Amino acid sequence: MRKPLPTSKLKTLPEDDQSALFDFLTDATLAEGVAFIAERCQVSTSISAMSEWRAWYAMLRDVRGWNGEVEQLKAALTGDALDASLVAKIGEAVFISKASREGDAKTFAAVASIIQRDAEARAQATQHADKLSIQQQKLSLAERDLARKLRELEHKLGDLDKALEAPLTAEERITRMRQIFGR
Repeated sequence: MRKPLPTSKLKTLPEDDQSALFDFLTDATLAEGVAFIAERCQVSTSISAMSEWRAWYAMLRDVRGWNGEVEQLKAALTGDALDASLVAKIGEAVFISKASREGDAKTFAAVASIIQRDAEARAQATQHADKLSIQQQKLSLAERDLARKLRELEHKLGDLDKALEAPLTAEERITRMRQIFGR
């Protein structure tokens, strides 16, 4: 099935006219549809263009219906304590189910691909979270080590202050500083 061009006479009709034409075609032939739209909208078209438009419009209605179902599910579920990922999973299940029921392999494959990419993204997010947790643990250990070293240094500075206050010769002071700082 070829998609109608965006400049298609039928596709660019106002929505009310398109809906009326589609409804008319449920009980009429394509030739009668051509006459109907010529009279209603002063648009001339062919039977083949009418056939293509009808297939396209049927698909458009289905997609709008699916979107409506998903929006209804979202509205119904947002009042509960549900997160966006659960709502997305429900929407995916609805699309997969409908595509499977109708034998729509393209939609089924597209939704399956989205689900796969979502699973891969979640796996990467989990890996990233794990790496971040490890880095945070390393940082915490480093902070504790630095705090311990700072306490040791403060203790040594206290010892140095005491040594500098005591009456010592220059050589004794140097010896005492070496003892305190380990050099």
